[in-house]
Amino acid sequence: MASKIGGRIARRGALLCALFFGLFYSSAQVSAVGAQEEAPQVDLGAPFVLAQGESMRVGPDGLSMTLRTIAEESGCMAPDDCAIMLFAGTIYLREGEKRLLMELNASFQPEKPADFEFESYKVLVTAVHRVQGKLQASFRVESKPAPAEDPPGDG
Repeated sequence: MASKIGGRIARRGALLCALFFGLFYSSAQVSAVGAQEEAPQVDLGAPFVLAQGESMRVGPDGLSMTLRTIAEESGCMAPDDCAIMLFAGTIYLREGEKRLLMELNASFQPEKPADFEFESYKVLVTAVHRVQGKLQASFRVESKPAPAEDPPGDG
């Protein structure tokens, strides 16, 4: 009798292990496929919108930008007043071997976006809004202006 019960437990254990492995393997395949998907691309200077976890390729040189996190307090200061917006989150930028994980906490106005620089780029956060309860941020990436040269001196 004990061996009959032990046999059933062993079969159930093996079945549960096989089921668990199958679920784990199939979810690992889905993640790998999602990780290999290529992000859409926009031109330098073109506006684009990202939600948390989304990526965009920008310009011809392979710049990749991912909105890693966006805090719940981000957005307009009041539901009916977007004269001042808040962005709190992390942005990951990559171009070739160069990488930056930027934590940005900024308040800004629509006509005066928050900005920061990465390599030869200027990244602007132009708006934060909620669409169907999901936070999204609007961005624009431009070429960083060349540094101004000092005027010739009087020697």
